[in-house]
Amino acid sequence: MSKALYELIKSLSTSEKVYFKRNTKIHAGKNSKNYLKIYTIYEKLKSYDKNVLSTHFKGTTIEKYLSSEVNYLREKILISLFNFNMNGSKRNQIQKGILLIEVLAAKGFQKEALKKLIQIKKSALKQEEFTWIIRLIELEEIVLFKEGIVGYRDKLEQLHLQREQVTNTIKNLNNYHILRHEIRELQFDEHLIFNINESFKNLDNNPLILDSENCMSKRAKEHWYYIQVLFNYLKRNFDSGLSISFEYIEFLYQNSHLFGVDKIMPVLSNYIYHSALTKNRSHFQRGIMLLDELFLEREISQFYRKYILFTRSIEFAYYTNCLLYTSPSPRDRG
Repeated sequence: MSKALYELIKSLSTSEKVYFKRNTKIHAGKNSKNYLKIYTIYEKLKSYDKNVLSTHFKGTTIEKYLSSEVNYLREKILISLFNFNMNGSKRNQIQKGILLIEVLAAKGFQKEALKKLIQIKKSALKQEEFTWIIRLIELEEIVLFKEGIVGYRDKLEQLHLQREQVTNTIKNLNNYHILRHEIRELQFDEHLIFNINESFKNLDNNPLILDSENCMSKRAKEHWYYIQVLFNYLKRNFDSGLSISFEYIEFLYQNSHLFGVDKIMPVLSNYIYHSALTKNRSHFQRGIMLLDELFLEREISQFYRKYILFTRSIEFAYYTNCLLYTSPSPRDRG
């Protein structure tokens, strides 16, 4: 337990540490609480030492309750992380909203709870947070029952239909997720080298692959695009792969409220790669431009950007015998 606590403390960012210290010291009083003393020791420790706490607190009142103090500190840190990250993403804001709805309902403020619920459900639908939507439907049933509205049975039927639709959407999303990883693992199948047609025979006629209209959500469609790009690459249909990569990037940008930079970067890298494979200079230049724009507009790793730029430029030079993009830009020199 002590090692897990040490690693947890070492994983905290500077902002998370500041937040934890500020909030705990408000309630600490004149004398530091025992758990803060343990925190200070672990924070300053360069490497884990299982005996450091027992040695440091030997002969003190803390020694007797050391195990419980360690557990208490861990809980305080986890609660602090929860509060710190509560508004860190749309998903976290939805989770916070659900907690507030539950509190309002428990206090008897049914109308306020319903008002908040409608607001949070709208956000959850926009973000395609389907599991939270299921929870919100359940909460709505509970709140409406407590409020005792007229036509409760009709409202229940409406909520039942909503739940059924969301459940089907989740199943569809899961099917695409499984299919995505099935095709991803297929690229490591040694039989693919010798018999491409045999390897793809169960996939060529799969309706989930054939038509994006079978996607019941944008998150499912993101899986569909990934599948299409990899599918075309494995079949050596590089021109088609470039075309779908272009559409994939456009799709992610159009739905940036769902897909962050961590999703866009690898897709952009593959788009540039397909540009190199097909010797398409205009698409390659566009990919590099998008990469630079992402670096300037969003928080992405400079090393990650340079890695993509370097590897894809070498690949483009290899396929086109053009060394134009292998020379570092003024931004990348030094």
